Amino acid sequence: MIKNIYQKVSFLIPYYNKGNFFERTFKSLINQNFPHELIEIIICDDCSKIEEFELLKKIVSNNKTNIDVTILQNSKNLGLHWTRKYLFENVKTPFFAFIDADDAIHKNFLIKCMKKQVKKDYDIVEAKIWWKDISFSKKNFKVSTWSMCGKIFKTEWYKKTNFTSKQFRIFEDSAFFYINKNIERKTALASFFPLYFYFHDDTNSILRTYDITKNQQNIIKCSLTLSSLFEEKGFFNDMEYITKNIFQIETNLPEMMKYIEKDNIIAKENCDKYFKKELLSLIKKLQESKLNKLINKKMWYIFFKKINTKNVNHFDFVGETIYNKKKKETFIEEYSFLRNNINGIEELYDSLDLPGKVILFYWIKSKLIFSLNEIKNIENLITSKNLQYLDTDFFTFSEEEIYINCGCYDGKDLLNFANITNNKYKFLVGIDTIKKNIEQTKNYLIKNNISNFKLLNNALGSSERTILVDQFADMSVLELKNEKNKEKIKQIILDSLKFDNKNFTFLSLDVEGYEIEVLKGASKVIETQKPKLAISIYHKPKHLIEVFKLLKDLNPEYKFSLQKIKNPGLYFTELILLAK
Repeated sequence: MIKNIYQKVSFLIPYYNKGNFFERTFKSLINQNFPHELIEIIICDDCSKIEEFELLKKIVSNNKTNIDVTILQNSKNLGLHWTRKYLFENVKTPFFAFIDADDAIHKNFLIKCMKKQVKKDYDIVEAKIWWKDISFSKKNFKVSTWSMCGKIFKTEWYKKTNFTSKQFRIFEDSAFFYINKNIERKTALASFFPLYFYFHDDTNSILRTYDITKNQQNIIKCSLTLSSLFEEKGFFNDMEYITKNIFQIETNLPEMMKYIEKDNIIAKENCDKYFKKELLSLIKKLQESKLNKLINKKMWYIFFKKINTKNVNHFDFVGETIYNKKKKETFIEEYSFLRNNINGIEELYDSLDLPGKVILFYWIKSKLIFSLNEIKNIENLITSKNLQYLDTDFFTFSEEEIYINCGCYDGKDLLNFANITNNKYKFLVGIDTIKKNIEQTKNYLIKNNISNFKLLNNALGSSERTILVDQFADMSVLELKNEKNKEKIKQIILDSLKFDNKNFTFLSLDVEGYEIEVLKGASKVIETQKPKLAISIYHKPKHLIEVFKLLKDLNPEYKFSLQKIKNPGLYFTELILLAK
């Protein structure tokens, strides 16, 4: 352990067009209350303007101390990350510190940091930082944990770190500490008084001028270089942390997976293995748990959250009254299905793309979560930002699309499709059993200037027949046993529908649990033409696997994904199977 505080230290300064500020920075370095013969300053110019580089040399030439100063220069502009990397490669001292070319340090920066360092042989000693644009008071002196500046690093520790990504042009400091977060280090605070000063906020810097929204894909690609993500159970939280705190953007886990699938084969394989292992572990836990205990715990934590007594006949859940007995039967069906169909779930998992795999994992996991807040948090991070059914990352739509929206309700899905295709499509078709839904869809589409559409007041199924429906319901209701409110309506099959003598090319289906029968009525088109499909699979537990198996049997060429749709209050419902 080093006991002598007087050890050689290097100041590393990446310089780029900072001549107007650098003189103050340089003076703060050469005026340290520390033996000058133990200080080395290494500056690397990142291809500044000629006059800015000349100003740098002029300032350095006025150095009257015996501090050794070296000026390096990049052959082309590489950015902060690679310039710092090059600077570190030239360090020969046991300690060093990064200093930005428009900042400054207190005259006691080195002596304070080194006194602290020798106490317990710390790897990093941090200084509190003061920003010029806030008042000079104790409450405004901060430790910037994610900043590379304002710290003395032990050179031997820094050599253990790993950070080499050409893609990082912003947030380099945060990304460095994040990727190396698992490397053991001892850190200490040098002083309660600020020793590092941020004097200048460059409004023209790449960080201040970077278009976050426009460059979102590039930012996410940067995060994929952080290999530690794929080595620990904290993968999910890591992804959330990176996007929200380091890259300061709103995204979700399936979106991250889309970029991994396209651009990072190794990361894709690691993610696939990780989530499959965790998925099988969850199902095993489901199988080993006592069924009644699971169900009672689920019902209590989620549905009784606002009720002070167990002695009630019903409970309130997201605005609708559901009786205990009925809900308990639903849970028994759901848990029993999952426990008894591990092979089917594994087969579905293997057939999904990476975003779909992640959604399936958390869908299953939600069945073992008994905290409503945790369910909300996870749902928010896997819920699609895309419009319902219209996943434009998974589907590619042409100008020849004939889109059938089954269960069109109010026409919003039809309008959304018209909007995302810029009104370039062949035909729109809305089908609903409820007359008032057809009427409101018609008015909605006309109001929004949508053309080339047809609306059908029919039921759908696997055969053609006449059935009874409740025309006073809000949603499509299947055949009634009670003839009150009865009205006869024709049930048709999708195979028989043609528009301009052509079958549909894209189908979205949400028919309140009757999806299997409707798909059987479209089997010929699915077998021969492989239309794009977006099918609701959340109405019945068995649909999670049965819809997938039916489509795979009809056409083995299909590729699958999942989409989790947001429905406020209805947590972990609205699951859509995508096929193309």
